[in-house]
Amino acid sequence: MKLRDVMQADVPTATPDESATVAWERMCALDADYLVVTKDREILGVLCRHDLSGPAGGTHRRMGRRVGDLMRRDVRPAAPGTSIARAAASMKRQKLGCLPIVQRRKLVGLVTTTDMLGILARGSDAA
Repeated sequence: MKLRDVMQADVPTATPDESATVAWERMCALDADYLVVTKDREILGVLCRHDLSGPAGGTHRRMGRRVGDLMRRDVRPAAPGTSIARAAASMKRQKLGCLPIVQRRKLVGLVTTTDMLGILARGSDAA
């Protein structure tokens, strides 16, 4: 199984200069756990709910800050043809809860740990 078989094609994004509060509101409206941070079609990082809310879930973390201040940098995206096993290993190595998927340097999808757990659950149902 490859990432193209399980990835989410509609990827919510943010820009690094965007207000962290605006990004949080978008996440809540979309019921999204992650935003891929881009600028001029280049992936700069990822942002998760925890990055914006902190361990206590408060607003203090995002007050007066930009997405670029809070995002996780140094994200290495994967290609749609990457195997699920290789993607899971990459997510573990990078300590990421999501992995952007790119093709020809364009963001085409996203896979999350929840997606990966769904794959495992379907596999265990077949056993």
